[in-house]
Amino acid sequence: MRVMWGLLTYLHLNSFRTSDCSCIWIVDGGPSLPVIPDCPMPSLVLAVDRGFDHAKALNLSVDLVIGDLDSIDEVALRQSSTKPLIESLPTDKDASDLEHALRFASILQPKRIEILSGGNGRLDHLIISSLLIANSDYLDLPITAHVAASKLFTVSPGEMRTINEPLGNLVSIITIGVDLRCATKGLRWNLTDDTPVRPGSSRGLSNEIIGDASIQVSRGSAIVIVTAA
Repeated sequence: MRVMWGLLTYLHLNSFRTSDCSCIWIVDGGPSLPVIPDCPMPSLVLAVDRGFDHAKALNLSVDLVIGDLDSIDEVALRQSSTKPLIESLPTDKDASDLEHALRFASILQPKRIEILSGGNGRLDHLIISSLLIANSDYLDLPITAHVAASKLFTVSPGEMRTINEPLGNLVSIITIGVDLRCATKGLRWNLTDDTPVRPGSSRGLSNEIIGDASIQVSRGSAIVIVTAA
């Protein structure tokens, strides 16, 4: 899937290049209000369509609104005291509003990207939005997605990630692409890399943190989902 940019996009990018873009929050435009995650506050906030309304409800100052603007409160946007930049996209396009926002954020090379979503809504949107962080274009970016009570991040081949979450929280590991070989520690049922976790398998579903948890991937890629108990 190819994301197309126009002159206005490059002007918007240039307007942020001299700003602190070390931590970018992307507030998604789903039907439900996200929650503020337990992580450093953002230096830049992108709102995806109705995400502007969510950001306003969360008292976040939005720097850029991006999307086809089909679900945003346009009156509130016009009356906003912060006057965010607006990247208006066509309704007919070959990538979602969220992917456009993620691509925009990645060009700014932040140290971390946090995606905020309240979850709910259409199943196809939820699945694709969750899988976006494992897209080959973004797999190596420092992205964490917060979806309702869950947190998602990816682990690439050869990478080891600690899972710094409270004891008792639930962990699910989803294979992306080829068969996953990984080794975990600190989980009730640890996985070993001598047995593959195949795409679509439930083998990595609903584990539990019982100690200092980590995952190391030797082959394939994984999405790790941590959910508050």
